[in-house]
Amino acid sequence: MNKRCILRKYVLMVIAVIFLHPLNASAEITCNKFKIASAVHGNSLDLSLNTDLPDNTVQMVTVSRSYYEKGNSAEYSVDYFNEKSTVGRWRTTKRIALDNEKWISGLRTKQKDMSRLGLGFEVAKISDTVTVRMVVPINQPDSRFGKDNAKLSGKAVKKVWAYFLSCSRETSPVGRCSTYSGARS
Repeated sequence: MNKRCILRKYVLMVIAVIFLHPLNASAEITCNKFKIASAVHGNSLDLSLNTDLPDNTVQMVTVSRSYYEKGNSAEYSVDYFNEKSTVGRWRTTKRIALDNEKWISGLRTKQKDMSRLGLGFEVAKISDTVTVRMVVPINQPDSRFGKDNAKLSGKAVKKVWAYFLSCSRETSPVGRCSTYSGARS
């Protein structure tokens, strides 16, 4: 056999070993820890995540406050903060502003938008707590998660229609939005 043929067979064997190796076939992500740490300090919220997920894991972070419409028992929310980022970014504490005036402006905008659609509403009650939600969505860029996060497992993982991680936490009371008038906009 000539050197070229031997080299070609060697390269093909190396490629086969790499792609067919059991570690590659069964590679997955295990998550047993996914806990939000939060603390309210006046008009701000200190927030971090304690997890064993890889730093490059994509997650959605939302900080919101709920309200209730008159004549409707369903809970709705408006965000103080919403970001798509990575787990690594949230391992260290970040401070989020809890600007009630900005939140009220967002609620009024929502009322106006819904009113234009013929679905206007009046606000009956505003919660005095803030909810923090961190979600690891499906379709992660890291192939170890698998399609629809099928290779994501562990104590912290929940399955709905696909495998994902979700963690919510209500904070200590942050106070009432006393400057809000619930009149329909």
